[in-house]
Amino acid sequence: MTDLNGVLKFSLGVDRLSFEMDGQHIQLDQGLSYIQSNSMRHGLLDELAIESMIYMIEELLESVQMKYAQPKIATTSDVLFQRVLTLFFSRSAAN
Repeated sequence: MTDLNGVLKFSLGVDRLSFEMDGQHIQLDQGLSYIQSNSMRHGLLDELAIESMIYMIEELLESVQMKYAQPKIATTSDVLFQRVLTLFFSRSAAN
């Protein structure tokens, strides 16, 4: 059994961003549709759009003022987010 103390649970839905850490549960009404509409220009998912999406997610997470004391491990059950992680981190996972 895995000790979940210090684990960040993160979910990005179409209309909602939610996460939980150390008993704190935070839910935002901005989800993937909001992030896409503010990141993708001309309907293109290119490098700039992905970078902009990551920046927007960081800004949303920083806006909620979560309290944490040490580095955490993030996990997700979101299939699309897992694919994005595989695109960016497949080389480091193989090493």
